[in-house]
Amino acid sequence: MRAEVDAGFTLLEVIVVVVILGLVLGMVAANGPLRSPRLAQAAAVRDIRQSLQDAAARAIAQDRTTVFRLDPARGIWREGGRTGTLPAGTQVIFRGVTGVAARKAPVGMVFFAPDGSASGGRISLAGPGGVRIIAIDWLTGRIKIDAPGPRR
Repeated sequence: MRAEVDAGFTLLEVIVVVVILGLVLGMVAANGPLRSPRLAQAAAVRDIRQSLQDAAARAIAQDRTTVFRLDPARGIWREGGRTGTLPAGTQVIFRGVTGVAARKAPVGMVFFAPDGSASGGRISLAGPGGVRIIAIDWLTGRIKIDAPGPRR
């Protein structure tokens, strides 16, 4: 005679595991996706840089001046048909050409010319991820991201 082999799980054990997994997933879903303020700021810096590069490329390709607009007070930027927002808690300082929008609030603008040059400027973003500076060279239109060095 053969002895019975006890292999596998009982139905009760499987049900307990499924219930525990359901509770854990319910708690994770209730808290929403896990987000890091530091990663959100880094993504915003990359998005702004990409929008600036797109504006520069479009100016050259279409042989006309393009404009990147940044509203530091509202934390919004616009380039072409694209609009972006900064994460909450990010402070913005724009140094460069400043225009006046219809609502009379200062809006920073960077102009890109068809010859590859730009009006230049610096966008400083300070938040949980530290301070990041996006520099736009006026002569070459080159866009560079820097972290500032120690103060002297």
